Amino acid sequence: MRLKRKNKPRRHKGPISLEDKLDIYWRQNKKKLLPKILISLVSTVQDYQLIRKRALREFLTKARLNFYLFDLMVIAAKDILNSDKKIKKEFLKQCFAICTENNLVELGEEGIPEAVAELFLRIKSRSISKRNSLQTLIRFFGVTTSPEGRIIIWKEIEKLDPDDSDLKDILELVSGKSAFYKVSLAIEKYMRKRTEKKGEKIINRIKELIKEINLQKKQRQE
Repeated sequence: MRLKRKNKPRRHKGPISLEDKLDIYWRQNKKKLLPKILISLVSTVQDYQLIRKRALREFLTKARLNFYLFDLMVIAAKDILNSDKKIKKEFLKQCFAICTENNLVELGEEGIPEAVAELFLRIKSRSISKRNSLQTLIRFFGVTTSPEGRIIIWKEIEKLDPDDSDLKDILELVSGKSAFYKVSLAIEKYMRKRTEKKGEKIINRIKELIKEINLQKKQRQE
């Protein structure tokens, strides 16, 4: 009976390429790299996209990542995240899992529209308190520079029934600025309606009390 030969590893014919050397070296050492080193690699090796993407993927395998590290990587890998939907989806999934609402505002400031969508989703789903929702939206309103963006945020604020103090803070951010004229009008219109409703509520209560007084008088007379 003839014994089967074990498959021997193929010998590489000719000199190994520099690309292969880099590939081997990377595979041997990638697990040793800390998140900050991977961020540095993505940031500084701008002329070799393949290794930058590998570093970004390796970053996502690390344990105990915090928002500070994700934020640094957003800046370092912004071009990759904008061009590779698959990597971006996984990156944002992990990032959002540890993000507070204020973190999402910061990412929105840095040009990540998905962070704004996630923020609005949390507010609409009531996964955060009404007070925290209002405070976060007012902060986001303050850092948003476009009139269109502020109108969108204002509509979300309006749904949460802000109090007089909230309205004063918001109005101060746009009053007297021509670029935000439409935003100011929308806020002022809401404030007028709010005042009218308060007035109607007071009048209705007065009428109820008068009705009770008259009824009481009638009962006494009888």
